[in-house]
Amino acid sequence: MQIAFFREWKGMGVTLYFIGVAAFFSSIAASSNNRNNMKEITVDSNPSEARLKEMGVAYWPTWEKEVSVFPWEFVTTETALILEGECEMTPEGGGPSVTFKAGDLVVFPLGYKGTWEVKKALKKRYRHSGGKLVKCIFNRLSIFSNFIKSIMK
Repeated sequence: MQIAFFREWKGMGVTLYFIGVAAFFSSIAASSNNRNNMKEITVDSNPSEARLKEMGVAYWPTWEKEVSVFPWEFVTTETALILEGECEMTPEGGGPSVTFKAGDLVVFPLGYKGTWEVKKALKKRYRHSGGKLVKCIFNRLSIFSNFIKSIMK
């Protein structure tokens, strides 16, 4: 979801913000139809504040996980900003593992299977795109809800 989807409407002395519903759902459909060929996790260890702001990261939902080891398959492409902690992800069937930590912007590709090793308690903000439509819709609704909460403060 991009801030460009938001419109401002003024009426009766109150400014209300709403999302362009058609643009919102068309962006979900487009991302869900995008079958990304990327098979490896990518890590940007120094994303700029401007890039994070443009991506709307401040409104993404958060997820936390204690120190643990568990298998996982990504049914969407997930983009995550690691807020706290450190993890290592090892692909199913072997291959080089990927380590990421607080401050990293990580992209987990659709279809990636591997094992999470949470070395230090993890907290991340995340956004789903491509893949499982229902998961993408609920994620976008959560992002929209967080945006509305931020402007109502």
